[in-house]
Amino acid sequence: MKKDKILEYLSFTILIIAVILLMIFKNSMIKEIFIISISATLYGIINIIKDNRIGYIIFSLGICLLISSILYINKILEKVDVFTFMISSSVILISIITLIFNYINKKNIDKKYDLIVEATVEDLVRNNNTKKEYYQPIYSYIIDDIKYNVDFPGFINRNIPSIGSKINLKVDSKDYQNVYFEKPLLNRILDIVIMVLLIIIAIIVLIDVFK
Repeated sequence: MKKDKILEYLSFTILIIAVILLMIFKNSMIKEIFIISISATLYGIINIIKDNRIGYIIFSLGICLLISSILYINKILEKVDVFTFMISSSVILISIITLIFNYINKKNIDKKYDLIVEATVEDLVRNNNTKKEYYQPIYSYIIDDIKYNVDFPGFINRNIPSIGSKINLKVDSKDYQNVYFEKPLLNRILDIVIMVLLIIIAIIVLIDVFK
């Protein structure tokens, strides 16, 4: 049986068991919360294995809900603080996972697209399906005296390059027409800054919860 089929069956089984248990323990809120948190955690893990990014969010919410419930049962958290703790801890976990995922993804991209070439904007194709000025840049570059053309993935209406301008492109050395358009450095830095700020804000909230 294929891996994906097994994971699909596991996901379906977890959901069915969760629904049955919720019906059995419908009069116990604590038990229902435990069932939901454990089910979400397991469901998230399965989706992570399936390489589905939504799995990281589901896993984070599930595990943080489980921890929040345990802290509440042991009277470490007040009832009013459970939701705040769950959301704040989820933000921290999701942000950390995102940073790790982005780092690993960049390493994999650098490994695959291991050739850097200078590409020139040869043409700008306008999107005639919209009244606004959206353009798709067409880039050309030369490798081993052979010219290659590649389309930018999608149309843009901001920071449109001019014809003749140049950028560095990452190219797969095994397939010269397979390229990767990297985000501008400023955008990559901004993404990291936002993640770090979210972590700091969430930590401040958690500190306030435990005061």
